Amino acid sequence: MKTLIIEDELTAAKRLKRMLQSYDERMEVIDVIDSVTEAVKFFSGGNEIDLVLMDIQLSDGKCFEIFEQTEVNVPIIFTTAYDEYAIQAFKVNSVDYLLKPVHQNELDQSLKKFENLNSEKQGKDYTLLNKAVGDKSTYKFRFLVKIGSCLHSIETDDIAYFFSEDKLTYLVTRDDKKYIVECSLEELVHQLDPVKFFKISRQFIVAHKYISQIHAFFNNRSKLELTPTSEKEILVSRSNVREFKQWLDM
Repeated sequence: MKTLIIEDELTAAKRLKRMLQSYDERMEVIDVIDSVTEAVKFFSGGNEIDLVLMDIQLSDGKCFEIFEQTEVNVPIIFTTAYDEYAIQAFKVNSVDYLLKPVHQNELDQSLKKFENLNSEKQGKDYTLLNKAVGDKSTYKFRFLVKIGSCLHSIETDDIAYFFSEDKLTYLVTRDDKKYIVECSLEELVHQLDPVKFFKISRQFIVAHKYISQIHAFFNNRSKLELTPTSEKEILVSRSNVREFKQWLDM
């Protein structure tokens, strides 16, 4: 298996190389790159590899700049000292997100996960993607809400999330204003663009661009922080976590 290490700390890169070969001596590290600039050159050159181990902070910037400058179609295991970039990592071919110092058993589990995905004809469930490329003309672009005795139109792109409470459904805008909408969350699922919105539980539908943080939570769930913030605890139900991660990675 051909592997690329993108890491600006030489000691860390050598350690990762030893750990890869400890997992499987047939692992071939074809190069170690320490910068965004060199990584862009590598991927733009059409080099064929199977897997990338990538640090977030590189010698000349953050690794996400690589994806802005060139196409990267290789699975990635992120290895970083920072936990705040998990959302961005899920959007760019992420197999796993490991915090430094990376331990052998953690890397082993990530590599097994990669091999399991790679052994399938399709490494990911494209159900969401298939839905997303359907007829987008059917998705709502705005919602009509009542403000006192007046009606007002809210653009869908300005909606941070929807939630249900006491048998009513509300939308919350990016400037933290709340309005009642005349339909259930289940009905909204079929009206909203699935690339932009996801029903994380029976209580919440969230907009992708207003998710600010994702945290691991008790019982294999995920806890979200949104902008604007919510007084309620926003949790991705355990049954939806896998599909939620796939949605983030579309």
